Amino acid sequence: MRLWLLTSVAALGAALTWFAVWRAAARVLPDRVPDPADAPKPPPVSPLEAAGLALSLALALARTLPLMSRGFSYDEIWSVTDFFGTPSLWHAVSTFAEYNNHVFYSVLAWGAARVLGPAEWAYRAPALLFGVASIVALWWFARPRLGPAGGVLAALLLGTSPVAVAMGATARGYTGMVFFSLVATAAFFRLFHPAAGRGTGAAWLLATFLGIYTHLMAGTVLAVQVLMLGVVAWRQRGAPASAPLLSTARFDRIWKLMGCVGVLTAVAYLPVWRSLAGTLVSGEPSALVPSFPMDVVAFLAGTERGVSWPAVLLGLTAGYGLTAGWRSGFLERTTVQLLFLLPVLGLWLARPE
Repeated sequence: MRLWLLTSVAALGAALTWFAVWRAAARVLPDRVPDPADAPKPPPVSPLEAAGLALSLALALARTLPLMSRGFSYDEIWSVTDFFGTPSLWHAVSTFAEYNNHVFYSVLAWGAARVLGPAEWAYRAPALLFGVASIVALWWFARPRLGPAGGVLAALLLGTSPVAVAMGATARGYTGMVFFSLVATAAFFRLFHPAAGRGTGAAWLLATFLGIYTHLMAGTVLAVQVLMLGVVAWRQRGAPASAPLLSTARFDRIWKLMGCVGVLTAVAYLPVWRSLAGTLVSGEPSALVPSFPMDVVAFLAGTERGVSWPAVLLGLTAGYGLTAGWRSGFLERTTVQLLFLLPVLGLWLARPE
């Protein structure tokens, strides 16, 4: 009873805060703003670029497919036993234990097992498909910003990344979270453009919601976007010429979409809320690990914890790409920087068990 009371108070507070921000923006932002100049369109896809993307996909599949029947890890055994392999789909969407249930992935894996049979590769098939789709999504996202060569290079690096290959053959929701985060980020940038139609809004809404329903860490994508929407509106008050132009109508549309995501997420997680809340408040924080950020870079580089040449090279490359190498405007550059930094910083300071 106490949990539901606290939940109701929190939901009411969130709703009142959402409404207050919505009304405040209507008083601060102008009704109309000049349309921004269209960004230069990238050239049509050349045969060489298509071949580069196809090579990236082929290399990713060549490295991932042999791992599809390598034997389950501990987390996969837990997921198959408690979520994917249960007779009831309702059990998969209404049970939450120690962050192990990536709920939307559980739904897909449960369905894949019913269609393809309860085999290892069937449980991992959604992860493989999301991994391949993420390569295409990254190419599509990077191409207008880094050029055709930059888009192909990004796809090649992701397709051959040790972590991406391993996650593409693991029955967990990580590749799905990456795919939905890429789509949601691209759609979010597009929402600031006056030519953005209903399809853009629907794509952002669906990708953001399914990303969070796949893995709660995708909530950091929404958190960063809420923060950046507020920053853009605030910057426009003092220096409208140097900030992305945001009218009342445009803010209204984006803010309502964000409210819809909040409602959909709350409804989707309602069946597991009691166990989820218990997981969130249970346990003691672990000791602060000073090397945690470098350990994350080492993990992404496919090496052991600590300082290594691949990890240092990856860190320097990422640092350059997020600063001097990223030539887009304030909104896109700062959003991408925060998407890299805030999850690592949050986990580092939260010190979960």
